[in-house]
Amino acid sequence: MNFDTFNAIKDDNILKVNEKYFYMIIVNYANGKGYAYPSYGQLKKDMTTTRNDTISNVIQSLVNKGYIKYNKGNSQNNCNRYYPLKYLTSTKNEPSTKNEPSTESEPKTSTETEPKTSTETEHLNKKEKKKEKKNNIYISLNFIDPIIDKVKITQEEYDKLIHKFNKIIVHKKIAEFDNYITNGNKYKEHYRTLNIWCSKVNNTNTSIIKGEQAVNSSWSVIKQFN
Repeated sequence: MNFDTFNAIKDDNILKVNEKYFYMIIVNYANGKGYAYPSYGQLKKDMTTTRNDTISNVIQSLVNKGYIKYNKGNSQNNCNRYYPLKYLTSTKNEPSTKNEPSTESEPKTSTETEPKTSTETEHLNKKEKKKEKKNNIYISLNFIDPIIDKVKITQEEYDKLIHKFNKIIVHKKIAEFDNYITNGNKYKEHYRTLNIWCSKVNNTNTSIIKGEQAVNSSWSVIKQFN
């Protein structure tokens, strides 16, 4: 331990006197691999004490304050390894990362966001769609008939139906659809169902109109020959 390190530890205002002395001992014993392994007996002798708890209390205090790390010895070698973390390469009161223990493998944590799989993406999309449906504000259709209360469509969906089909067809099919639901039939997509029902009526009306036009055209031809 050089003179600058000694002064830095001596002037440390965080440590108590006995903690400073113990830390100097550990730094002095540290080998080229960055750790010291004196026995409890040697530490008690250096600290001029016969009590094990005196040594263990100082060690725990230095660990809590971030000055040392230590590994307990195994059954064959009961000497603990003490890793001093400060005042090793600099006189500043900063932890040194060069001599930190490398014998223990600590679990790695990752703060990066892992890319989501296609299954997870689909699941999230379904959740978002369900959330959108819950946030939909359905309009009251009592202006068509006061008893209508089962059909669920938004103002935007209603306007689309009216724009695509005429109001008479839309209102008629809404009333029929509400009655159909009341009788126990269940539909998830009310707007889509109404769209299909109105389309069928619209196609039927178009066919009828075309048929009437064809008949009228035929009568006109017949009258020309009479």
